[in-house]
Amino acid sequence: MQNKVFSKILVLIILVLVIGGIIFWQLRPEEETIFPKGEKEAEQISEGGGEVALEKLGGKDIEQIPESELQEICAVESWPPEGCSVISDPEGRRLCEKCKELIKTEIQGEVEKQEIGVGIVKEKDITQITFFEGEGVTADPDWSPDGTQIVFGRHAGNERGLYMVNSDGTGLTKIGPDDVFDPSWHPVDNRILCYGGENSELYVIDLDKDDIEKTILAEHAMYPAWSPDGKKIVYYVYDDSNAPIPFNNPQCDGTGVSISIWIMNSDGTGKTQLTIEEDGFCSDPSFSPNGSKILYNKGFIHPGVPFLEKESTNEIWVMNSDGSNKHMIYTTGDSKYYLHQRAWSKNNEIMFEKIQWQKAPQIWVMNSDGTNPKCMLRPEEGFGVFLYGDIAWDNTGTKIAITQWKSASEERPDIFVDSNIITFSWK
Repeated sequence: MQNKVFSKILVLIILVLVIGGIIFWQLRPEEETIFPKGEKEAEQISEGGGEVALEKLGGKDIEQIPESELQEICAVESWPPEGCSVISDPEGRRLCEKCKELIKTEIQGEVEKQEIGVGIVKEKDITQITFFEGEGVTADPDWSPDGTQIVFGRHAGNERGLYMVNSDGTGLTKIGPDDVFDPSWHPVDNRILCYGGENSELYVIDLDKDDIEKTILAEHAMYPAWSPDGKKIVYYVYDDSNAPIPFNNPQCDGTGVSISIWIMNSDGTGKTQLTIEEDGFCSDPSFSPNGSKILYNKGFIHPGVPFLEKESTNEIWVMNSDGSNKHMIYTTGDSKYYLHQRAWSKNNEIMFEKIQWQKAPQIWVMNSDGTNPKCMLRPEEGFGVFLYGDIAWDNTGTKIAITQWKSASEERPDIFVDSNIITFSWK
């Protein structure tokens, strides 16, 4: 009796297993059907289909294409495609093997765009407004309050000095002293803030006066920037009295140099130090659109040709305009960042140069809290093509002026040729 019961139970178990196996086989996930036609043939299907699908995509972002449309452009006639496994991508779409490869390629491309910077701005979007030729540097453009003119510095033989040009490229005029750097146009009137001279003097010139005179506000000061109402000036001060190599020498690596950020009234009174030695190297300050915050670099960066510096990194920080609440908003740990005196737009976007050792500078933009960084403009690989730097928003946050130049050669990337000012629109 016990044997009969045991036999019946065993048969029942076998039937359950068989029926369960059949059900499981019928309901199995399609991704388990991997290359039933053989690996070689499947690879041919994947490669051929991928090329056709790429053509049919027509430049669309594959991450934004719904599953139904991907199925339609799929080169394989049936769906699911015969000879390919089906997988789910991060968007939840069921994709064939070759479309998976397209997705993988696209995602890798997006990552590379963020890492190496395939720029959003294209050559056709750029307008060149000056046309200097030969060796020399055209640098540090800034916009007039109404956006109709641009001021910049030129450092090349007999062409040295402060220049002004209309935003359409007409009316090029020399307006100021020979030894001048980083001009910053007052947000309301025609005063221009600069620095230069043997002691790196920070001074103001007034374009509305018949005789342009320098009003010196500070010494050993660099990279000044007006507050949005024009009542304050933020800048940084350096002390290289204990440095083995002067700070203005490109070979200086920061040894023995102290750098701090200061703020003062527009007439030079009320000088107040905002960062101290414990804060480290703090430089390149500029105001937020409402003047309540100051954006700056933390970490040594040379003011001359930073992309020639040896491997090093720095960070982008923000503090309140009284020096409180200092905090980092952006770094990747593998690059150096270079801010300019009009870096924070009215649309709460921050623009900066991203610099890596022995690579051409790239222009990036991000939200004012450091999120959503993306490459705005980058040159082709190598030093024989155009490089970009010295970026500045206009007062509306919709136009950008920038320096475009070439390095003479890979052997002498510190010698610049065909250096000019270009502009382009943004959003």
